[in-house]
Order: sequence, then structure tokens, then C-alpha cells
Amino acid sequence: AALSIAPDDPLALAMRQDLEREVYAEGRAAAEGKAVRHHQELDMTPAATPPANGWEYLYFQIEDRMTPGGASNRTVSFALRIYTDRAARMLRHLGFWLERDFERGTVTRLDLIQPGGQRESFTPPSDQQGDNLKFFLPPLQSGMAVEAEVEIHRGNIAFLGDYFGHIAPLSQQAPVRLSRYMFTSPADRRVFCRPTNGAPEAMVVMSPDGGEVTRIWEMSDLPAFIPEPWSPGQDELVPCVQVSSFGDWDDFARWYWRLIGV
Repeated sequence: AALSIAPDDPLALAMRQDLEREVYAEGRAAAEGKAVRHHQELDMTPAATPPANGWEYLYFQIEDRMTPGGASNRTVSFALRIYTDRAARMLRHLGFWLERDFERGTVTRLDLIQPGGQRESFTPPSDQQGDNLKFFLPPLQSGMAVEAEVEIHRGNIAFLGDYFGHIAPLSQQAPVRLSRYMFTSPADRRVFCRPTNGAPEAMVVMSPDGGEVTRIWEMSDLPAFIPEPWSPGQDELVPCVQVSSFGDWDDFARWYWRLIGV
């Protein structure tokens, strides 16, 4: 997978190998029976004009994987580039909102890339209190980049049965050069997907063994989402993907009928 980078930019060069190997790899191992990852060129050159908030996402990816029993796991991976010292100070404390009581998050990978291209991998201190997972970075500075991956394990809540539902925004609170949402489910499981607010239709990929289907939504060069007081929610204003195991109100009624036991 060829990446468009500035040949004299050591930061971009340092990130290239890892991006090609981990996130934008051409495929997954067929022996594991997983779907092929889609990729497209990613421009990693510094922005000509720094973003207003002082940082941007080079990529931001969410991958949800549904199990046959209804539980699901999520992987969030991203790379961000810092342009100002003010943004560097703000980004020292990164956080994820989790569903209280039944989601647990773990930072599985964190790399700091210096302006000169030196990469350092380490395990950051983290703290999950209620519905917020925070992890803490060492001092940052303008010109640095951060690449991270967070695994979120979502237990199967008894009264939900095998229901799955999620709304995935493709815009974030910083500009995103490449945004991707991936949803993998058993091939024999009914799921319903609806892109909204300008989100594209999915690319659908079957795993080599036919056991799983992966749907992939991608958008490029998205502006930052800046919330305003009393405005509608993010999912009403930015490109989103709605995924649910309920196709209509009849599906919901059958689920509710079983829930109340009548």
C-alpha cells in the first residue's frame, strides 16, 4: 500500500512502515478466517495551514466485532499530529467514554513519534472510573505524533439478549484525514445498517471461510466537529453509520415480548 508522504519529512517516514503493516495492510491472514481490510492512500505530509485547534487525526478507525452470542468487542485506533504547544498540553490526558458497568477499556498500543522521526512505544498509566477511561502521556510538544490502539470489551447484558446497536460518527472534534468504521458480524446474522448525513454506502467483504461479513465505511478530509451550546447531538449533525440487529418495530416488539416474559 503506497502512502503519499513528503520524502524529507522524517515523522511521516517513521510512521509509514507501521501504518502499512498494522492499519492499512492489504489483508488479514486467511487462516484466521477474517475479512480483508480495505485501504486507500493516506497523505501524511504536514498541513500547509495548521488546524485551528492545533492538531489533527491522520486516521481514526473504529472496528466493532459482533459475536454469535450477542456480545461485541471494539477496537479504536488512531494517529494524531500536533501542531502547537497549546494542543500538546491539552492532549496529555486522552480519554474515551464507555458504557457504565459493562464496558472495559485497555490501551493495547501507544507510540510517541518525535519531530525527528524517533519512535518510542510504552505502556501509559491509565484509569477507568465509571464511564470514562483516561490514559496519561508524557510531556508532548509541537511536531510530535501519537499513535494508539484501545480495545473495548463489551459484555453481553442478560436482558438485552443478542441485541446489538450502535451509532458511529465519522467526524471527530479535530479534522480527520481518513475516517473509517468497520463492522464485522456472523454471516448468518441479520443486521441493518443505515448511513446518514452524507455518510457513504458500505463496502461489503466476506471472510475467506464465509463465516463473517465485514462492512466498511470510509470518508476523507472531514472537518472538525465543534459542538455548540444547546445544539442537537453529534449524530444528527455529522456523517454517521447506524447499525442495529432490529430492522423495524416488529423486531423490537418481539424482543420486548420476550423481555417481559409474557
